[in-house]
Amino acid sequence: MLRIDGRVLAASVFGVFLVGALVGFAVGGGSGAPGGPATPTDAGPGDTAPTPTPSPAPTPTLTPTAGPTATATVTAALTPTPTPTATPTPTAVPTPTATATPTVTPEPTATPTRTPMLIRRFDTERIENHLRRLINDWRAERDLPRFSHADGTVVRKLDRMATAHSVDMADLGETVHRIDNRSSAGRYRDYALFETCKFKKRGDQYIVTPTRNRLEVLDKTYAGVTYRGPGGPRYNENESMVARAIFEDWRTNRVFRERLSYANATRLGIGIETTDKNEVYVTGNLCGLYGSA
Repeated sequence: MLRIDGRVLAASVFGVFLVGALVGFAVGGGSGAPGGPATPTDAGPGDTAPTPTPSPAPTPTLTPTAGPTATATVTAALTPTPTPTATPTPTAVPTPTATATPTVTPEPTATPTRTPMLIRRFDTERIENHLRRLINDWRAERDLPRFSHADGTVVRKLDRMATAHSVDMADLGETVHRIDNRSSAGRYRDYALFETCKFKKRGDQYIVTPTRNRLEVLDKTYAGVTYRGPGGPRYNENESMVARAIFEDWRTNRVFRERLSYANATRLGIGIETTDKNEVYVTGNLCGLYGSA
């Protein structure tokens, strides 16, 4: 800092003051107090004006001037506002779906396809003969008399009646006892066999008659083509196998098995009809001797 001597400063102030007084005197015409016009008084002529007593020069008081205060201008540094960075939303990772392992169903062993045979190659009379033999052998095993098939009027009527009904079933395409509102008992009456064929059931006191289909058995099978039988796919390639299929159906049917087991039934008429679809329809009609014990 610049140091100023007190004496020099005082002399400078005094000089400035003196110069100012002289200038004021000159401007005011040399009268009055320095720095202004003469002040009029009530003194008359001859009055001697008092000599003004000069005022002592004021002692200048040195007022130390403070040095320049450095004002620190704080420039706010612009702190860059950080641009918020978008927090990436975590993408959901798809949970792998467990793929069900397909259950491998074993393919059923295919039944060898057999070449269909023409139905005319099958002889219905031969099928009938094989079927009679199977039934009679089965009855013999059960200590029952064999069915007689000796030539006679009754046997011929039974065969014709059974064959006619098999033809009707083939035409209808169903295995049923009643066709065209004609029952089994009605057919026995039509052939004059109702009274002839009824008999007393062994071990019981009632008479077995053709009513309620008690003297009739029915079946349908196939010849020369593969079909589904009770035990699975089946193929009857000859008359003997066709007869075996019919017999097994009758033997395993509780109602038909009971009818074929009548001890006092002595004759059995059989009628067979085939179709161009290799279907085989069969009817069996029983007959006994009235009054037999």
